[in-house]
Amino acid sequence: SALCVYPLDELDRHFDSTRDLCYTNGGHLQGEGEVAYIEYEVKSSCANLPLNTIKAYPCGSDHTPSPMASRISQEAKAVLEMSSYHLTAVAVSVREGHSIVFLGDTKGNLHKVYLGQDGEAKVYANITIQLNSPINKDLLLDQNGRHIYIMTKNIVKKRPVAECEDHLDCQSCLSAKDPYCGWCVLQGRCCQRWECKQGSLQDQWLWSFKQTQQCLSIHHLSFYNISRGEKNNITISVKGLPSLGKGEAYSCFFQDTQTRATLTTTGVVCPTPDANSLPPIDYGDEFVVLTLSLRFMNVTVAETEFTFYNCTLVQQLSGHRPCQGCVSSRWGCKWCVHQHICTHKQICSKGVMIF
Repeated sequence: SALCVYPLDELDRHFDSTRDLCYTNGGHLQGEGEVAYIEYEVKSSCANLPLNTIKAYPCGSDHTPSPMASRISQEAKAVLEMSSYHLTAVAVSVREGHSIVFLGDTKGNLHKVYLGQDGEAKVYANITIQLNSPINKDLLLDQNGRHIYIMTKNIVKKRPVAECEDHLDCQSCLSAKDPYCGWCVLQGRCCQRWECKQGSLQDQWLWSFKQTQQCLSIHHLSFYNISRGEKNNITISVKGLPSLGKGEAYSCFFQDTQTRATLTTTGVVCPTPDANSLPPIDYGDEFVVLTLSLRFMNVTVAETEFTFYNCTLVQQLSGHRPCQGCVSSRWGCKWCVHQHICTHKQICSKGVMIF
């Protein structure tokens, strides 16, 4: 079986040509004989009326009881061939400027096909409705195009055209490659665009079927670790971060500790939290790794890992060689010779520093 697509303007021209020939030329076309006729064994026949009849009666009062037909078939190249299935039903839906075709077959399957503007056809889902029971030709979409009615010999099923809500995270949503679905960034859910608040705005809704589409992620931090005893502002780069409305704001969470995020042209800037609000470092360790997440209300937009270290613990874990352990640590700790301490600071309060 094959799926063919016929442009409506070409069909309109063919209908008009058939009507015109049947009105004014007795259904004949020079060099090709009779090409238009009256169908279904109706006793009337094509006529030789004046040319102005076409404009005066574009459809004609005799059109319905005397249906005109053409002996010239309208041809189109198949956009999809399915050698393993015999197709029995077709229905078409248009959403967001995209055409989605539903095809039924003799084996009881429903095939979902995306039709691209360039003529590309891609099957993106197959669902068994009733095994080995042919799908009836009367596939029907409801009035708002959100459900499709599917009939076999002994059952009728009403199914949503898409089941976006089955995908619980962004990666799963985009991996589905369902042209109905997309990830609603600020609501943190997979849904159709009309279900996403402000989904028509840029970066608010990530279309699942776009091959290059990616979930939001933190591309870069101005630094990835900091001393537990130091406070600083972290610049967080997030490509495609949605704009916010008046009174709305993002927040940074270091595990469960919240700090306010300030929007920039490339992402946000967040201050690190106070040391006393951070979870303790485990015994025998010198650092703790936390999840740094960027959130809108209770929705996590993007996240990465961030590390808090403690140079004092580096010293304690260095045994009999505290200076060597301090200056060779991966955290860039410094050794204050006269005070005999390991520190994250750039200068010692007195004496010489080794780094």
